Amino acid sequence: MSYGRLMNTSTRAAASAVVSTKRVDFISELPFEIVMENIVPRIIHQKDRALSLRNRHTYFAVCTTWSQRIAASDESIHFYISSNKDFTKDDWMRVQAVAGYIKTLTVTASNQQAIFNLLQYAHLSSLNDLTMTVKGSQGHWMRLLQSIPALKCLRIISKMMGSSLQVFEMLQYCPKLVQLDITLDNGSSVTFNMYHNHGYPALRHLHASYEAANSAIVPRIIQHFTCLDVLRLTTPMISYEDLSKVSQLCPQLQRLLLGNRNGTPHTENALLQQGDSRGIRLLFIQSSLFHGDCIARFLKEHATRLESVEVLLSASSISYISSLLHEPVVLDRLRSLR
Repeated sequence: MSYGRLMNTSTRAAASAVVSTKRVDFISELPFEIVMENIVPRIIHQKDRALSLRNRHTYFAVCTTWSQRIAASDESIHFYISSNKDFTKDDWMRVQAVAGYIKTLTVTASNQQAIFNLLQYAHLSSLNDLTMTVKGSQGHWMRLLQSIPALKCLRIISKMMGSSLQVFEMLQYCPKLVQLDITLDNGSSVTFNMYHNHGYPALRHLHASYEAANSAIVPRIIQHFTCLDVLRLTTPMISYEDLSKVSQLCPQLQRLLLGNRNGTPHTENALLQQGDSRGIRLLFIQSSLFHGDCIARFLKEHATRLESVEVLLSASSISYISSLLHEPVVLDRLRSLR
């Protein structure tokens, strides 16, 4: 064999080896519908469709287009970061490639370095739903929120243990926020600045969960969210006086949920789309959260507007509810009773 032929053979063999290890991005050439309906469901089959951003062995290991299409494929897919210590620079580069397509993200990694890396590598331009577990210093969380001005849904789980959550300082970076969930762990509280008088007209849905020691914060929080459509309070005890203040402060409130409730009946959304927007129309009450005749008084107060009522009764509250049968109370708009 001549020297020239030997060199050509060696060159072709080397080229073949390179080709055999090269990744071919054929995903970008396929119709979007085929990828979403036939390929993605075979990879993402978890019921809750939660994908860890640190998992580099499955969907992020294929190609950039593949990662981007998975992130953009379905509103129900959400990503999460639970730890920063196992991330390599290559991992963060993969996160960087897909970050602009992420719509829902949960961050439980509370160390400052994790948030710093997230800010450095991830431009979350499409993110509209963020859940974050807050511990320690809150400054890096504020910097993260400052980088997501289009955020619409924010869930804050406070594990400050003896410290106060600076929720209103955080909200100044969320001008388009529509839904806010605040969960205060035992020992956590909320910081109120006496000079803070800013309102949030875009915010329509508020869920506050807290311990009995924080029950006095209800009116102080609500006074900043006077355009609410939906309010949910999860607490060991709620006073009638606080409920009356809620009604006064939020004249557009339509759905009031008091206690723990799983799911939302489809009929509720249909009811909310009908009629005007003033007055509480849908009410859920967990009766163990109230003393005495509080529930009966509240039902009478809003009798002319209520269209859907659901009450989880306790033994102590049955007599107070049954007393309504002997009073001239007419729920003439009521269409659903559970």
